[in-house]
Amino acid sequence: MKAEALRGARVYEERDRQEARRGRVQHITRGREHALRRREREALEMVREHFGDLRDLTVLDLGCGFGRLLGAFRAAGVPAKNLVGVDLVKPRIEAAAARFPGIRFIHGNAAELDLGGRTFDVVAMFTLVSSVRNDALATRIAGAVDTVLAPGGAIL
Repeated sequence: MKAEALRGARVYEERDRQEARRGRVQHITRGREHALRRREREALEMVREHFGDLRDLTVLDLGCGFGRLLGAFRAAGVPAKNLVGVDLVKPRIEAAAARFPGIRFIHGNAAELDLGGRTFDVVAMFTLVSSVRNDALATRIAGAVDTVLAPGGAIL
């Protein structure tokens, strides 16, 4: 399983390097930007409907990439100390940490979460879900999510 996760991380790292060579690191087309903002708005709306007040929420984003979704939660009033992002691609985690100071970003594998027993009201997996191609890995990730999702919590 670790080998598959590392292959996945290498694919994304290579894609990021190719984009950088073209001068397009984190370059997002207008249409893609619109789609990402819509996804962030919809996620916030769903969470507000489920929980109401966002100020005391804890949010974990698995496969957080450059941290956009966590940035949107912070902008909506969730304290940075309540936000955690995990991603396999170290350069993305480093970029996210630089872009969103105060939010905790962890370079790691979603199937092997070690968050010290901490639980979260919201676990987001937008990007992660589309990149997992192995049933055994998906099962391990689901088990990891089960250990960190607080009672009454929501999975996005």
